[in-house]
Amino acid sequence: MLWVTRSHLHLDRVAAAWLIRRFVDPGATFAFVGWEDEPALPAGAVPFGLPGAAFGPHDEDGTTFEKIVRAHRTSDPALAEMAAVVAAGVRRALRIDSQPDERTSHTALGRALDALGTGGAVFDDDPVILERSLPLYDALHVYCQMTVQLRGTPGPVPRDPGERQAFWRARLVDPAAARLTRMDEQMQAPAAAGGVARRHRDRNR
Repeated sequence: MLWVTRSHLHLDRVAAAWLIRRFVDPGATFAFVGWEDEPALPAGAVPFGLPGAAFGPHDEDGTTFEKIVRAHRTSDPALAEMAAVVAAGVRRALRIDSQPDERTSHTALGRALDALGTGGAVFDDDPVILERSLPLYDALHVYCQMTVQLRGTPGPVPRDPGERQAFWRARLVDPAAARLTRMDEQMQAPAAAGGVARRHRDRNR
């Protein structure tokens, strides 16, 4: 499916594109339009981060990232953690004061996303920004999974690097690998449906 947003990607719309690719539409492709009031959108494209869209820009209802999470009712607690980080980053980018209950870790990570996004956007165009950002947000998602589990006291985390890696690999989900699994499932579903239809036709001959 084709998704469309404004050009000059930054933070919230980068995070939203990552979320779409990893959790909503594994085969998503993206187009970018200008900043005019009513840009011409590609036919059939799903808009996000655009005024008037169901997944509009950040406002009193939250960031674009949060709106997509809510719409798809994902139960992944790490995404809620990521949403708080993205919201903190948006406030930083817009020079809005932090929320009174904002965790210091969210503030720090949000500032990092703003800084990295600002630096990366100087010499890269939108398709490159998006592709280079995917591993960054994969890593953030894994870190947020770790954060959520540590709050639930998963047990002592090994100090040895190799043992620590094995410890977390046994407990966490690799978002990039999970996307490939979802793509396989989407590709197999039409084939399976076609097989059922053929068997149904054969029985009725």
